[in-house]
Amino acid sequence: MCADQRGPAPIGIEVERTRTRAIVRVSGSVDLHTAPDLVARVLSADMEAVDQLVLDVTAVEFMDSSGLVALLNAYELHGERLRIIAGPSLEAVLRHSGARSFLPLDQLPAAPTPEGRRDAA
Repeated sequence: MCADQRGPAPIGIEVERTRTRAIVRVSGSVDLHTAPDLVARVLSADMEAVDQLVLDVTAVEFMDSSGLVALLNAYELHGERLRIIAGPSLEAVLRHSGARSFLPLDQLPAAPTPEGRRDAA
């Protein structure tokens, strides 16, 4: 018996788009039930028209192999136009799966430091 009988966790997909760039922010769970929504959005015709597609998955709480396949499909279609921004836990999943070696992952932007504070040298 499954511990959680409420069904799959929801996926959130928000898109911010300019003429040349699209940022797709994904939150929640990317799994067998929700990955098709992500694939449909990332593979849609309006995403093919941008010069750069940024897939921000920093707010993804869970990703199974279906989510990994969705990222691989995005890379297959968009190639070097795709940039993926992942948090530490998801980056570890990508590293352990071997996908980290060829998916275009960008680092999270550094957290701002308080004014007047110097970082130790």
